[in-house]
Amino acid sequence: MFTPPCCPNPLCSSHQGQPFTYQCRGSFHRALDDRLVQRYSCGVCGKFFSDQSFRLDYRLRKPKLTEPVFWMLASKVTHRQTARLLRCNRGTVHHRLELLGSHCREFHARQLQRLKGTLSPDLALDELETYETDRRLQPLTVPVLLHELSWFVLDVQVAPLASRGGLREPDRIRRDQLVARSGLRRSGSTEAVGKCFANIAPLLAPGAGGMLRSDEKLTYVRLKQKGLPEGMTHVRISSEEPRGMNNPLFRINRTLAMMRDGVSRLVRRTWAASKRREQLEKHLWVWVVFRNYVRRMINRSRGQSAASFHGLFPGQLPTHDLLGLCPQYRADPPLNRAAS
Repeated sequence: MFTPPCCPNPLCSSHQGQPFTYQCRGSFHRALDDRLVQRYSCGVCGKFFSDQSFRLDYRLRKPKLTEPVFWMLASKVTHRQTARLLRCNRGTVHHRLELLGSHCREFHARQLQRLKGTLSPDLALDELETYETDRRLQPLTVPVLLHELSWFVLDVQVAPLASRGGLREPDRIRRDQLVARSGLRRSGSTEAVGKCFANIAPLLAPGAGGMLRSDEKLTYVRLKQKGLPEGMTHVRISSEEPRGMNNPLFRINRTLAMMRDGVSRLVRRTWAASKRREQLEKHLWVWVVFRNYVRRMINRSRGQSAASFHGLFPGQLPTHDLLGLCPQYRADPPLNRAAS
């Protein structure tokens, strides 16, 4: 049973401290999905609302497209091909990406808050390189922080990189035009990795020690000392080591390979690359939530997801539950700390 947590009217006095009350005002069947929806009236401002006011598909003309778009965004299907398969407009797919990107990011942040102070510090970090619009003039870096034992993707950021060197004359002219239009492009790798560490530091169990694995990039040493507990060991592995199962970075390398295989924007040498990094970040959060909560942790772990390893959910999260209520109105099950 759903209980309205607040009045959806932003001008209601209940948002300024007045106690929120409501009354049930009947129900109706939605013609789109034949779902019974409860009506309410606010006891403060008198406005009418319903259960639908708190759902992700509120005011969507074609709510049944949201779930298949979610699956296709996590399955290396481009926007245009998604529109062809679902027989809808490409603008509809773009709108669903905007909606799902923010929803998935907020949902993941809410789940991480439930792990505060309980996460075992067994981490791996690496950066994936891609680009926006132009491969040589506008490269991007994507730092990914992974909990190794569970394959749980903790955080992902997107940041610009400086333009490549050794450019031909036509490319140098286009680079100068880009600088005149948008300013000098500087690397944001250090800031992005620092954000990953800052977001995850409150989740780590105090005094648990643990380990961070990364390659030998020098900036990681300083950022680890600044953003993570002193007792955590930092193991640095050469990126020239063979990338097999015996490599200590095997799990983070495999995660980045799965990310390239699941996100159409990251496939190498393709015309599906992002035109704007903000869109890439939204697409990545859809994949992260799919990887953590919907997909199996590994193929052999039937019914178990990376999130269920930490006790966040009893098993793989059905997409109709994931894409139901907005995160701020979701009543998540209690955290089973013994599971982690």
